[in-house]
Amino acid sequence: MGFNKEEVHETMSNLEAKFGSHPYLAEYLITNNQSKTLITFIVVCGILLITYLLYRFIISYRIRHKKKLLQSLSGREIEVFNLVLETKSNKEIADILSVEISTVKSHLHSIYSKLKITSRNQLKHFS
Repeated sequence: MGFNKEEVHETMSNLEAKFGSHPYLAEYLITNNQSKTLITFIVVCGILLITYLLYRFIISYRIRHKKKLLQSLSGREIEVFNLVLETKSNKEIADILSVEISTVKSHLHSIYSKLKITSRNQLKHFS
């Protein structure tokens, strides 16, 4: 679908005859290449805008989801979580918190369950 120059001029002449001359009508000559370029530009801008908005939405959703999961942790689980991020071993964590290693393992199991992860490595990448 393109514009034929002769048809445009004929249409413009008919409009001028019917409504009289107008400055905007006189300058309304668009060639095929200009209109195709303009349409392409608008489509590309639209795609870029939609992509950017979708990206921002996904990032925002992930941040809210992580915050919600972290809020489900108890105070002691947060302490264990932070010590794991500091690359402390279960024994070191047990010594720092003055608890048994089995308690640390229990807290870790609970943390993994609440955050829907399965390993220390995923825990480190979660934050």
